[in-house]
Formats: sequence, structure tokens, C-alpha cells
Amino acid sequence: MSDAKWSRLENAAKIFPSTTSREDTKVFRFTCELTEMVQEAPLQAALEETLEFFPFYRYSLRRGLFWYFYEESREKPVVREEHLPPCSKLYHPDRHGLLFSVTYYRCRINLEAYHSLTDGTGALAFLRQRLAESPCFPHEIGVFLGYPLSDVIAFMRDGGRGCRCSGCWKAYTNECEAMRVFQRYKACRAAYQTLFRAGWPLERLTVRA
Repeated sequence: MSDAKWSRLENAAKIFPSTTSREDTKVFRFTCELTEMVQEAPLQAALEETLEFFPFYRYSLRRGLFWYFYEESREKPVVREEHLPPCSKLYHPDRHGLLFSVTYYRCRINLEAYHSLTDGTGALAFLRQRLAESPCFPHEIGVFLGYPLSDVIAFMRDGGRGCRCSGCWKAYTNECEAMRVFQRYKACRAAYQTLFRAGWPLERLTVRA
């Protein structure tokens, strides 16, 4: 793929490719337990929406002459019912596949990620965004995602109808403040996407909370 975008590995990520093995896969897992059975189609749609916010999850790991690097992949991530042991190997030098997977089993959703792609903080942000994008999750999850409690309550009361404005969430009570937050999120996301596509490593883009 000669026109593919690429990015350097951050310093902390460089150790993982050479030390990965079948016994030590360098994969970690986050799990979300729901109160209802997972629906595959909405979860797949939510995953595709989430990737618009996290474009670097579309990259695979490649090995160059002297170093490893990330290269943009055209592979489409597919949600599947869980069928492998937890934290099975994701990085295979000869396959150039994506470095994360999303699976489910009954009421449980699993996000697994290769440690050179992201750390726990980044993976948790990815999981939270995916929860926000999916219509099959309990509306109360909005509180966990940091949405104003008054908007979450109004959304549940009115069934998602009659909001004053809509962006990262549907706002009912403070339209002006919500619009300011939406614009900040949009500008921040655009800036980070531009920097990442320009080759900035993830360690330079990471901001401590």
C-alpha cells in the first residue's frame, strides 16, 4: 500500500514488538457488563462511529529495516462473538492486522488491545466513546461518560425527543454551554487527528488527566 499513512512508535511502545510471544501476548482487556443481551449490529455500527474519533486504531504494526512503525490499514474491524481465550495474540509479524478487537458474549462486551497501540487510559477512552455511540446501551451510561445529569434525566424522560441541541450528547437544559463543549471537542479532535496524520507519536499526543 504505497500511499498509506504511517507513524513512528512512541518510546514506551518500542519494547513490545520484539518481546511478544504466544505466552506473553502483550494484550490487555477491558470488559463492560450490560443488563441486556448485546446486539451485534448496533455494536458494529457503534464501533465504526468510534473509529472516526480514534483514527490511529486503524493502523497496523510493520517492521522496517531498522525499526517498527505503524501503517494505516484498510482492514475493517468486525465485531464477533467471543471464540478465543482472553488476551489471545493480536500482533502477528506476517499478517499486519489491526491491533485491537471487539467481541461480546451474552451481556458482556470485550475490548482487547495490543500494548504498543495504547495504554489503559487510551483504551478506556475508546471504550467509553463506543458506549456513547451505541443505541443498545442503558441511557444511564451517559453519567459515566461525563454528560450533565440533567440532560441524561431529560433524555430518559422524553425518549430522546425535544432536545435543544445535539452533538456529543442531546442537550436539554443548558444549550449555550453544551454548544461550547461540542465545539471544543470538535476542535480538539480535529487538531489531534491532524497531528497524528502528520506523524506525531502517541506519547506526544497523550495528555495526563
